[in-house]
Amino acid sequence: FYSAQKGRESLKVEWTESPIKDFDDKKLARYYLNALNRAGAVARRDGNPEDVISKAKVKVESVYLLPYLYHATMEPMACVADVRKDKCVVYAPIQSQTWALKTVSRITGLKEKNIEIYTTYLGGGFGRKANVEFVREAVEISKKLGRPVKLIYTREDDVKSGWYRPMNATKFVGALDEKGRVVAIQHKIAVPAISKWVGIPSIIDSAAVEGIKNMPYSVPNLRVEFVKIDLPIPVWFWRSVGSSHNAFTLETFIDRLAKAGGRDPVELRLELLSKNPRARRVVEVCAEKSGWGKGSHRGRAMGLAYHFSFGSHVAQCAEVSLDKKTGKIRVHKVVCVIDLGPTVVHPDLVVSQMESSIIMGLSASLKERVSFSKGGPQSLNFDTYPLLTMEETPEIEVHIVKGQGRMGGVGEPGLPPIAPAVANALLWGYG
Repeated sequence: FYSAQKGRESLKVEWTESPIKDFDDKKLARYYLNALNRAGAVARRDGNPEDVISKAKVKVESVYLLPYLYHATMEPMACVADVRKDKCVVYAPIQSQTWALKTVSRITGLKEKNIEIYTTYLGGGFGRKANVEFVREAVEISKKLGRPVKLIYTREDDVKSGWYRPMNATKFVGALDEKGRVVAIQHKIAVPAISKWVGIPSIIDSAAVEGIKNMPYSVPNLRVEFVKIDLPIPVWFWRSVGSSHNAFTLETFIDRLAKAGGRDPVELRLELLSKNPRARRVVEVCAEKSGWGKGSHRGRAMGLAYHFSFGSHVAQCAEVSLDKKTGKIRVHKVVCVIDLGPTVVHPDLVVSQMESSIIMGLSASLKERVSFSKGGPQSLNFDTYPLLTMEETPEIEVHIVKGQGRMGGVGEPGLPPIAPAVANALLWGYG
């Protein structure tokens, strides 16, 4: 590998000019925020939110800007490919064997029965290794050379290749009645369409509005709108996909509405979830297990968030402190409650998935961001893309409740609530 790397470094490559050569963090921010002024495609509309908001005495408006995020897998992309005249063998840490099989068949012209795909340990996937571009690259090189090829991305290669969680700008406008009840919400998100990069473009990208369009909250007047961002920065599935950022904006906005109406945020959520007993129960159990309403612990603040994704209901409460001198946020404890349906096959795996999701979500919200300048990413390794450390990891307590209905997932639903739970603790304790 070292010899191949030194050989590559000696190559004189002439690159075409990037269409975003002048883009940096500030220009990207302006581009996304300005996109919120454009009309988008309406994904859901109930009642007449525009009229209700215009007449409301209490209105709340929030605008969010969230960065591109890297998957930060332990092992970068790697693949061994051996293309022969009548057979092809591939070893790769992939999440999508079917896509890999079809890609290899298309490149080699071989029938699928003559292609062998061996899945190695992933070293982390988080959605990134559902993309098989690195497999395609290895197979094309092997085909041209007529010999087996081992392809390894450096960490810098991996970051530069893109396929990030999409950057996005979101605007919420909500209205309360005289009793502090939520009577209307308007939501607009400007975000790249993952469906375009998957090769299935659509007017409304499902990932862009998931977690909002299908939220269990009962709001009589609701509008969900999608504005498509079209930049040559590849985006892809990232653990919990659109719910990872939509849960943050929605759940922090719910707390802002609660604060504006003088309501307890847990009480407001239970009111909004009156028609969904499973959702109500995870919120109630989370509040009970975390000691919600019994006063702060050692001067720390508490925040709660709930989200429904991938068929599972999850509520989390974070116990947080803020050093006002340094601005350092410390998450001391997280209580997590999940309802994934009536059947739990392996409880320990559910707990481990909740723990890993919480850690990944905390890392993303407190430390991670792909920074851009001169038209390209600059956070190329872990010295400039820091991750949560073991020392910074909070105590995590997981509770499983069994509900009625279909079995849900556990690999992704644990991530969306943690970032808003932390932000909500800061809002109430230090805002």
